[in-house]
Amino acid sequence: MKICLYTAIFGGYETLKPPVQIDGLDYVCFTDNESMRSDIWDIRHMSITNDLPPPLFYKRIKCLSHQMLPEYDYTIWLDANFQLKDKSYLSFLFDQLHSDKLLLYKHFCLAGDPRDCLYEEIKHSRQWPKYAHEDLAKQSVEYHDAGYPTNSGLYQSGFLLRNNTDPEVAEFNQAWLKEIEKFGKSSPQCQVSLPFVLWKQGIKFDVVSNENIWNTDRYYITNHGDNNKFLPAYEAVS
Repeated sequence: MKICLYTAIFGGYETLKPPVQIDGLDYVCFTDNESMRSDIWDIRHMSITNDLPPPLFYKRIKCLSHQMLPEYDYTIWLDANFQLKDKSYLSFLFDQLHSDKLLLYKHFCLAGDPRDCLYEEIKHSRQWPKYAHEDLAKQSVEYHDAGYPTNSGLYQSGFLLRNNTDPEVAEFNQAWLKEIEKFGKSSPQCQVSLPFVLWKQGIKFDVVSNENIWNTDRYYITNHGDNNKFLPAYEAVS
């Protein structure tokens, strides 16, 4: 069984961090930085195509694990601001992958204040300047009109464990990217579309139990775009 942890860095938004090395786990980073090198990561250089802004090109790599890494049976996506430090990581994750399709973390923001509704996430996201040019209001209306219920779960989009050989997972990947590109212009908000696509596709998935991704010893976490500021427990960023 071949397993890969992968990430992507485009437009110089993050720096690549050395993870703890685990037997049986490969590490791949896609980037447009031709000078990036690593003794741990398999650096795969790519040029941004189709005049896409770096965030949208980045989302294609994030979503399309089955196309980007077809040689692997399972892929683990981590945003580049996460630095893995847990040697027992694989056993921890696969013990919870009961569906053998997808494993996600539940969304948490501030201590004791988890959002579990994409409509609330849209309201929150509209306060952020980077989402000012995105069609979040239209997205909210369309999801409501499609019948998506309130308070139906929200998940961290900075982590995904996927069965890379499952046709349903491939369909989910493509549907998620289509939804991101439908509403995203320059800074797409993939966390809003994630629960909608899970619901619409009807795919089975699992959620990491009894753990907050922001308050765990499994990762070091920095602020997006600020590689020197490590986040304290529960200080999540959107």
